[in-house]
Amino acid sequence: MEAVLNLSPGTDSCLYALVDHAGAPGLLNRLHDYPTTPWVNLFSGSREELSIEAAPLLLTLQPPLKSWWLPWLHTACLESTSLTLLYSSIDPQILVNGLKKRLNVMLPDDVPALLRYFDTRILESLLKVLEPEQRGEFLGIASRWIWLDRAGKLQTLKAVPTSEDLWPSLFIFSEQQQNLMIDTADVDVLVQQMLTHGWDLCATHSRAQLHELAYSALANAKEFGIEGMPSQTLFALACLQLGLNFTKEAKWAALLHKVRNREISFEDAIQQTGL
Repeated sequence: MEAVLNLSPGTDSCLYALVDHAGAPGLLNRLHDYPTTPWVNLFSGSREELSIEAAPLLLTLQPPLKSWWLPWLHTACLESTSLTLLYSSIDPQILVNGLKKRLNVMLPDDVPALLRYFDTRILESLLKVLEPEQRGEFLGIASRWIWLDRAGKLQTLKAVPTSEDLWPSLFIFSEQQQNLMIDTADVDVLVQQMLTHGWDLCATHSRAQLHELAYSALANAKEFGIEGMPSQTLFALACLQLGLNFTKEAKWAALLHKVRNREISFEDAIQQTGL
């Protein structure tokens, strides 16, 4: 967090912390200990207002609050994807309204949804699926976005602030964008399942390494017709234990051919090899 402390985007910029409360245990107690810290529940005024346990909270971190808060936030959120920092020079209430507006989106077939971009996994996926103009509009309420990624590493992205918030009052996802977001979410679910059912295999790998492997394993599993998270989890753990190229070995190639043709399940293949 020292890098964040040393950043000086502009004398008129204020640093804000957008925190997914679900991934920052003890945050409300910390706010109680530092009552001079301005903060807002971005779910306020919505149907989710009472769900503060899973709410995005926006903290204003002007000096000296910045030096008090950043080390604590870094430690509290290191093992989660719950911390996003923003430097912005726009009016604080306009920023709050803009961040609230970005929470509500419409999926194809007119299905309303909550966009949990305050989870940095969702933020990273969103930035990949938005068109360049849309991406600029989404980011334009701040001059810099900084977040902790899946590996707990600090990522930073400069943005071009706009004179007014150009993000639509209700963003509509295209079907392609929705499918890409779903695919990315599936990878994160797969990583969690790998950790739950194969901790001993996962323990020597970083979260980022597991995510990279899960991304490749999920694509390969679908090629072999392996559907459903339980079977895909088994396949991913096999990739972790045997290497991604295990499917090219003669015995596995023959078994996976049968799996693809629905002659056997992947679980049957596992039993036949004694893995």
